[in-house]
Amino acid sequence: MPELLLMSSLNPVTEGQDITQSRHPWVTLQQYFTIPDSRMDAFEQRVGQAAEAFFPIAIQGAERDLFGPDNDVGVRRVAALGKGATLHALHTVLGEVILHHDGEMRNPEWAFEGYNPHITYTDDRALERGEITTLNTVELVGKDAQNHKIIQKIWELSNPPG
Repeated sequence: MPELLLMSSLNPVTEGQDITQSRHPWVTLQQYFTIPDSRMDAFEQRVGQAAEAFFPIAIQGAERDLFGPDNDVGVRRVAALGKGATLHALHTVLGEVILHHDGEMRNPEWAFEGYNPHITYTDDRALERGEITTLNTVELVGKDAQNHKIIQKIWELSNPPG
């Protein structure tokens, strides 16, 4: 079972795109996890249903921090904005989908209560403190035989606000 990742890119991406050397930032929605091959189709279907239940999420850059096992990965924390501030809710729903489909998280301590929404810096760029953008998609990322990160599936956050 290859490791997977759920994220939301700030810039448009396409299915099949190799983001290994990508220089654009994204918000991690669920850290690395695995799903049994026999559960993958049902998992993907349920993630799509979950994404459709959410509307695009406005986020704002907050303080800069260091994450990772060695606290050496530069990140910008983010906060969801507005009445429908649902970034934690989306993370939680996606985590429940992973667990329901017999998934295993590499770092469960960074899930659910341990989730800290952030954008990892790429080329020293994420969001500026106070900068606002909108998350519009959920993307499933897997690794190929060369250990490249490949966008496998994209779902739109499509529930209209209101």
